[in-house]
Amino acid sequence: MSPPIQQLESLAREVAALRCVIAKLLAQLEQSAIRRDFTISEWCRKRRISRAEFYRLRARGLAPRVLEIAKLRRITPAADAEWEARFGSSATVCAADKGKLYENEDENGR
Repeated sequence: MSPPIQQLESLAREVAALRCVIAKLLAQLEQSAIRRDFTISEWCRKRRISRAEFYRLRARGLAPRVLEIAKLRRITPAADAEWEARFGSSATVCAADKGKLYENEDENGR
């Protein structure tokens, strides 16, 4: 059996190691909690469209709802799911949007 001082030192090392593991796990949890919402750039990457296209869709009311808090803009998973249920895919909405643009043009492309 080890002397009490050696046992305490061993326990102290184990506690320190566990604290490190717990800190890493908490950091991962916080990061995943933050990552639930998409930035506009992240959402555009997910949907494979440009930011410019996103803002064109938004101007026509075809983009997902954007949560704005101060200067932060986020798209929630619920807003993304609603958008997907409504349009299905980026290709579908972009094609529909372009169709709307062309419907308003006359024979000369105006």
